[in-house]
Amino acid sequence: MRFLKTKASFALMAVAACLGAGTVQAHAESIFSTTAVAGFSLSMDDIVNAGEDQSPVEPEETTEQQQDPLAAGATEVKTVDEKDIPSTEDQEKAKKEAAEEKKETSKYDGIVLAKVNNYLNVRKHPTEEAKVVGKLYKGAAGTILKQKNGWTKIESGEVTGWVKDEFLVTGEEVETYANKVCKKVATVTAQTLRVREKATQKAKILTLVPEGEDYKVLKEGKNWVAIKVDQDVKGYVSKEYVDIDFQFDDAVSREEEK
Repeated sequence: MRFLKTKASFALMAVAACLGAGTVQAHAESIFSTTAVAGFSLSMDDIVNAGEDQSPVEPEETTEQQQDPLAAGATEVKTVDEKDIPSTEDQEKAKKEAAEEKKETSKYDGIVLAKVNNYLNVRKHPTEEAKVVGKLYKGAAGTILKQKNGWTKIESGEVTGWVKDEFLVTGEEVETYANKVCKKVATVTAQTLRVREKATQKAKILTLVPEGEDYKVLKEGKNWVAIKVDQDVKGYVSKEYVDIDFQFDDAVSREEEK
């Protein structure tokens, strides 16, 4: 009889356990089943996934790093004053100045040559009606003093006046034109220079010429220059010891032509 009671007790406990499990399962399903409230749905998968961190998070900068850019990985910090930044106008000006310095200037800048068949009138004022004060012959040169409305004021010898630009050669064109119409002279740069009969160091020495003297160039070669010493002596000198340049004539005044 006692055995039967014990057996019955175990049976009752089993039934209670089953009923309890069913209640818990039902309760869990009611909690974790998908529920929609005001357009919001929540499921068990959502709760589980919400706890997962799918991407790394950069560590936040400390206050010290925010104040010190170098601590955050920068290699150098420079502070530029607005006054140190050149304006666009200054930059353009600097470019032009650099271009002008780079540009090779002509040896004959500031000089004009008369490009005419005979001569060019030099006038007192920049007008064709002005008085003629002198003549600038073909290939003669003048120094530029002023330019105005197609006219250039020059100084040449004893003459100062205005000539028309259309009959002048200036700048780099001076050398090209001078090679055609102007004479050349050789200025001796050695203390004493030998003048030889031929263009070779083995040639006979005709005479010696002193430093600083100018001689008319008759012929110019690569290493030797033929010069006219006087009416009787013509010979060759080493090009290494002379400076060669054009011999420009001056303007002739009205008084000089009389």
